[in-house]
Parts: sequence; C-alpha cells; structure tokens
Amino acid sequence: MLERPGGKNDKFLISEKALSAMSCLSLGRLNRDYRMARYGVQLHRATIQHISKLMIQDPYNEDYIRAMVILKILEGHHYPHGCDNWAPGMKQNNFLLRGAHQGPPTSSLMRAIYHQQKQAVIYAITAVDFTREEFEYLIESKTGHPIDGLFEIFVELGCLVTDVEQTDHSDQMRCQELLQKCHALKEKALDWYGTNLTRIGGAPFINHESYQSFLPPTDDLFGAAYSFVSLDNARIHMFYWKALAINHSVIYQAEVLVLSHTQKAFSVDPTTHDDFHLAGFYADQFCRSIPYFLQGHVELWGMVAVLVSMPHMLKIYIHLRSQKNFFWCLRFCSFLSMFGIEMATYVSEAWRKTWYLAEDPSVNSILSLSLRYGLSKEIPVSMEAPRGKVVELAEVDEVLNPSTQIE
Repeated sequence: MLERPGGKNDKFLISEKALSAMSCLSLGRLNRDYRMARYGVQLHRATIQHISKLMIQDPYNEDYIRAMVILKILEGHHYPHGCDNWAPGMKQNNFLLRGAHQGPPTSSLMRAIYHQQKQAVIYAITAVDFTREEFEYLIESKTGHPIDGLFEIFVELGCLVTDVEQTDHSDQMRCQELLQKCHALKEKALDWYGTNLTRIGGAPFINHESYQSFLPPTDDLFGAAYSFVSLDNARIHMFYWKALAINHSVIYQAEVLVLSHTQKAFSVDPTTHDDFHLAGFYADQFCRSIPYFLQGHVELWGMVAVLVSMPHMLKIYIHLRSQKNFFWCLRFCSFLSMFGIEMATYVSEAWRKTWYLAEDPSVNSILSLSLRYGLSKEIPVSMEAPRGKVVELAEVDEVLNPSTQIE
C-alpha cells in the first residue's frame, strides 16, 4: 500500500492506510508483537505525509479528513508522555476541521467525524487554553445526538476553568460573578441529564456479576459496579459524571475566592468544603463504571477512554486524601501498562509522585486543581511551618489491602 502511486484511487486507499496503521499498532501492542507495532508506526508516518500533500490540493475532501482524524486518534491512544500530548492533538484536529468547515455536516461521514471530534474535545478541553470561538462551529453543527448539549456544557466548563485561573482575585464582584456562573452551569448539566435520560437509554443499574478479576471490587471504595444498556449509554454517563466532578471542583475554587473577600478567617482545605466532597462523589460514580469499560467487546476503546479522563479523578482524590480510591485507580493504570499502552505507564508514575508531593503544606490547593498545572505551585509559608512528611512509597496492593497500614 505504501508503494502505490497517487491517482484516482488515492481518496479510497488513504482511509484504508489509516485504518491499517491503527490495526497494526494496536494489535502489535496488545499481543506484544513489536514487529507489527513498528510497521504500524511506519505506516502511520507515511500516511500522514501522504495526506498532508493531498490536502494541499483538495482540503475539503471528506475521505482525507476522515483519514487524518483516524490517525490523530491513533496518536492519542499511544502517546508515551501522558495526557498532556492528547490535548494538542485534539486542537490540531480542530484546526483541520475548522479550515474545512463549510456549514453543518450534510453527509453521514462528516456527521460521524464531527461527533468524534466533540468527544475528543470533551476529553481534553479542561487541559488546554482555548477560546469559545474555536469550537463555535461544532456547537452550531448539530449531529442529532444527545451529546450535542453535553458538548456545549464542556465548552462552557473549559471557559470557567480558564476564568478561575485568569480572573483578578482582588475584584470581589468578578469573583462573585464567577461563582454564580459555576452554579448556573451545574444546574444546566443537571437539567440536561433529566431532559435526556430517556433518549440516552436510561440510568445505569447495578450488576452483581464481576466483569473482570484483575481489579479489586469497587463496592467498598466507590459503590457497586455499574452496568449500562449500551456502550453509548455508558460513555455519555462517563462524560456527565466527569463534567460534574470538574464543575464542583471549580465551584470550590470560586467559593474560596469569594470567601477571601467576605471573611477574615476561613479554610482553604478542600476536605472542609461540601462542593469538593461532591466532586469526590462524582469521581466515585465515574470509577464505578470502569469495570464495564473493561469488558471484552469494548476493552481496547474502554481502556483509553477511561485513561484520558483518569487524571481528573486522581487529582480530586489527591486533594481529598482518599488513599485507597487513588491507588485503586493507579492499579487500573498499571493493568493498562501491561497491554503496552505507554500513556498508562506515564500517568501511573507521574501521579504516584504527585500524591506524595501534595503532602507538602506549601502546595497551593487552589491553583493546583486544574490539569493545566501540576502540584508544584507554592504559596508563601512561614519558614517555621511544619513540613509534610513523605511516607515510604507503598505498592498498590499494599494500599488496597485493608490489613496493611501505612505510617
């Protein structure tokens, strides 16, 4: 396929190349067939170069756009340096689609591409800086799927994350307006769910049969594992819980900014604020869905879909100091590492270190909640302030075992 010259068949072969690259790389990683995986990488690179040349001549060709989207998704599944690189990949696709945008999608192919891009934005939107205008074309391009409304909620959520980070904290009125926007978005999300619950297939239900044996049961940590009527129903619930988990985190941040103007003394500790505990509640709901996503028929997609949202949940558990919940999630990442998904290895190692870094009392809980920054920002503290003791690193199994105590 790589050697075939361009011509009439280019627009038909290009998607086959993209799908072949995805198949070779994914199967190679899963089966530890590194020769096949390397071929997938080579095919991926060659196809990217080929499409780039073709799109200069025909930038609105749907087949080329479809192939480029597939290849960008493939990159996201196998980034070795964590989710930080997933977000720029989403923005590159967004730039491509905006450039080719000529109104709402009319073909089933372009509607599917737009639907996929909306999901990619949902995964990455709170991890990158952006303007609402960048996604206006997607908001206006309705696909007829309930995710259209949820997508708009995520765009507004990304704007709020930016506002919290960039607003003038000395402006009391601006902080109060920000808090009101946060609460309004929460109500909008709850209304969306109530209105669309029947359309998306109904609420999740409890399944008492275990889907897998490599993760400890969720019952004692998050609640009984959820089951869903379909993969689409599960995916939408995962997005919904993620939105509310992040939204309540942002409400907490906005509340602290308002309190700084209205009270002389108050606590910034997330564990003392009801809204941050609600963020933890929705993180738990998200984790209750993970066993479903690891079933055989959705396993590969499910692994990556959960993984790219996992840092949000990990950060909430870090601030709540929910040790067992946090290390259960890391065990999930470790399992993914065994399948050759390098992003999982990075996420596991980076966030394990972050867990212990957060014990330092100089860490600024307010600024560190966003995924756009790590836990390295500090607030002024007295030199005599007691330093947090970093406990000895424990294996995931030790933390999950109730009989094991960490001093």
